[in-house]
Amino acid sequence: MDRTQFGYCNLSCKPTRAAVVTKDGYLYDREMILQHIVQEKELIRERKMEYIAHKILDKKKEVLKVHEEALRKKRGFEKVEDGKSALSDGPGAGGKESGEKQPLTGSSNFWLAEATPDAGAKVKKLLHTTPLCPRSRRPLKFKKLKKVNFVFNDSVKFGKPGYILCSATRKPITIEKCVFIRTTGDIVLKSFFENVSKATKESLVWNGKRIKSADIIFLK
Repeated sequence: MDRTQFGYCNLSCKPTRAAVVTKDGYLYDREMILQHIVQEKELIRERKMEYIAHKILDKKKEVLKVHEEALRKKRGFEKVEDGKSALSDGPGAGGKESGEKQPLTGSSNFWLAEATPDAGAKVKKLLHTTPLCPRSRRPLKFKKLKKVNFVFNDSVKFGKPGYILCSATRKPITIEKCVFIRTTGDIVLKSFFENVSKATKESLVWNGKRIKSADIIFLK
């Protein structure tokens, strides 16, 4: 995105008329960020289902492991009772030497649980429960976004440098840093705001509304 063109969406890299701002100061087109949030929620749901599936698989592996251990103990007991190993081939049973370990029989002989990596742990690392801001990668909720009240410059083509004006000075915004006033939705030049407020941010009145430092977002 060309950073000289203020007012572009941080997601689509296109100029926007209906913009919203995150608490971290990132500006997005309203429809684009709403679409992003919906897609993120769907992805989170899919990852959650995948994680649950892996947890179920891990549980089955634990059960099979316990079952295999029980079989080993049982056959070891039979070896003591009969005087020979129930896990080895004797004379007339294939010709293999006594004591040689054989694959376990039954439903578990095709897979050893301990030989399979725990894929569920890897999935869990990728799992987050809230949509994230595309730029800051911090939790993002649509209802927490603040609407921007742009002042457009009618003498400049939409999307071109300077097509947005400072709400206070009516000067075109190009590469200057700006601040967003949460209580009014206005965007003003940072230099103007600092000159006006200076040390009085806690008691500054803007458009009839008292502005506190918490009401100010510095745009990225």
